[in-house]
Formats: sequence, structure tokens, C-alpha cells
Amino acid sequence: MDTRTTDARSTDAEVIVVGGGPSGLTLAGELARAGVRVCLLERRVTGVQSRAGTILPRLLELFDSRNLAERFFGRARLIRDNPYVPVHIWAGMKPVHWRNLDTRFPHRLILPQNTTEEILTQDCLDLGVQMVRGATVTGLEQDEDGVRLTAEMAVGGERTFSARYVVGSDGGRSAVR
Repeated sequence: MDTRTTDARSTDAEVIVVGGGPSGLTLAGELARAGVRVCLLERRVTGVQSRAGTILPRLLELFDSRNLAERFFGRARLIRDNPYVPVHIWAGMKPVHWRNLDTRFPHRLILPQNTTEEILTQDCLDLGVQMVRGATVTGLEQDEDGVRLTAEMAVGGERTFSARYVVGSDGGRSAVR
């Protein structure tokens, strides 16, 4: 494992992203691409069991604009010979045919969430995002100088992290939002 994903000694950043799922990882990568110093806090210390299994066309376009799409396609082809699905069905509704979109990607891509997170994590590390795993945010204070987050660490007790801004990407039971 890359030690940069677990080392929590340096705590200051311009932006702290709380939540290391696909949304938090994508946001952290985007901020880092813009030159922002980012720290990502994630409560999990290991990968997720997949909750989602596909990537939709508009997200493939976003990844393509960041030169990441081929990483996703390559990993998906290792899992299935044909990971491209031209239709999508939600809750028994009539199928959505992606060929009707004005896109280079008229399909969804079958790829487990854990693989998506692996690809996005590596992208964040390549961009210099500081990733701290095993950090469960328990408190947030804000003043004119920024924010301070308190986190219960899986190893090492309680820690305080500071930044100018914080973004909650930690799901429906968010401690931040």
C-alpha cells in the first residue's frame, strides 16, 4: 500500500474534502488540478465493497476530459470482454438508450465501485492530494480564518485538521454538511 494514503502527520490544507468515495475523490482531483492544496479525510481504512457497478456517459466524458477514461476502460476490459452497455433501466421504467445522447460514449461502463475508487485514488496521489484514511470526523468549527475538523483516528486517538474550506462528500449521514 502507498504510505501516502495513511500518513496523517501534515494536517493543513487549503481545502479538506471529507469522504473518499467517487464524489470526494473526483472533487479532490479537480481541486488539485487547479493548484489547490487538498487533504482528503476518509473513515474507511480499506476499500469499499461495491455499491455501484456502472459509470454513466456524462461521467465518462468528465474522465475523458481529464485523460482518465482509458484507465477506466482498460480496467473494465480486464473484468469483462464487453463492459459497454448501450441501455440503462431504472426501477422498471422504460430503458434509456444512450445512443440518443450527443456523446463519444453512447454506453454505460460496467465497473465495480471499488475499482473506480482505486483509479481515482491513484489519480489523487499522482496530483499530490494528501489522503488520510481512518479519520472519522466528529466535529467542525468555523471562524473568519477557516475551519477546524476534529476526527477520531482509527489509530492514534483524536486529531485536529485545519483548512480555509471544507467540503462534505461523506454521504447521507454527513458529519460535515
